[in-house]
Amino acid sequence: MPTAIAPFARQRLTPDIVTRRTPAAHAAVTAQLAGLRNRGPFDPPSLQGTVLLPGMDGGAEWGGAAYDPESGLLYVNANEMAWTLRLKPRPARAAGSSGAALYANHCAACHGADRAGDPPQVPGLRDVGARLSAAQLERQITQGGGRMPGFAGTLSPAQVATLVRDLRGHPSGAEPRGNESDATPPAAPAFDEPYVFDGYHRLLDPDGYPALTPPWGTLSALDVNTGRWVWRVPFGRYPELGATETGSENYGGAVVTRGGLLFIAATVYDRRFRAYDKRSGRLLWSTELPAAGLATPATYAVDGRQYVAIAAGGGKDRRRRPGGSVIAFALPR
Repeated sequence: MPTAIAPFARQRLTPDIVTRRTPAAHAAVTAQLAGLRNRGPFDPPSLQGTVLLPGMDGGAEWGGAAYDPESGLLYVNANEMAWTLRLKPRPARAAGSSGAALYANHCAACHGADRAGDPPQVPGLRDVGARLSAAQLERQITQGGGRMPGFAGTLSPAQVATLVRDLRGHPSGAEPRGNESDATPPAAPAFDEPYVFDGYHRLLDPDGYPALTPPWGTLSALDVNTGRWVWRVPFGRYPELGATETGSENYGGAVVTRGGLLFIAATVYDRRFRAYDKRSGRLLWSTELPAAGLATPATYAVDGRQYVAIAAGGGKDRRRRPGGSVIAFALPR
């Protein structure tokens, strides 16, 4: 366990940081914790459910850190969201090669026996036939994507085709054509484990907000020469909770400029693009994007004029439609 540098996100959900957003929220989360295992970092999954903090989506995010060689500061944005890791007994292997059996044996552990998933992290599959073509589904199953592994070495082409037909709403028990029923995967795995993962679940209060006290997202600056955190600010907000920066889930990195600015979007719910003073962490400017900018900005110059651009695609907030914009900003001429 490292003793330095001090962590930039909380490591354990203790009673003193259980949410106090409302008395009801505090009581509900306290009751949840009483039934979970909560022993700190590296505690393995369990049947009763294990608290994981930082969660599945950070602490630090895939967007990575930004570094300023002029000041020696490293900038890290982070989530503070507890999740639960729960196991359940592996269901009996479904017999046969129907689409329903293939789904039960290979897909249900993550997407659920009811195919509801856990959106947006694990999509539901009840209407997947309306969203994806047969070719798109086949590619997703064989190649995987995001958290999903590819099944090219596990399922034969015939089994993939059967599963695609089932997912798209065709009879799940339809027999494959020709000699497809004899096709077997080249390297079928052994399913000897007695338990399976119960899916991706955030630990939330009854109203859908994080189970711990704010900040629920942070932006921090580390002096790499001293190992000291120079500043840390709450990063992001939930608009329905008011103008206070409570911090929120954030996905995407920052870009730092020699002129003294740190640009970052990343926040899921307020859809803001922000500029901070890179030395003090003071917010200098922000604007609302048409969708959350869950990406790392780019900065460039054309004919001596500097621009900063961000992809505003959204996609993590189930309450809003995704976007599809790339927006560039510059100072007035």
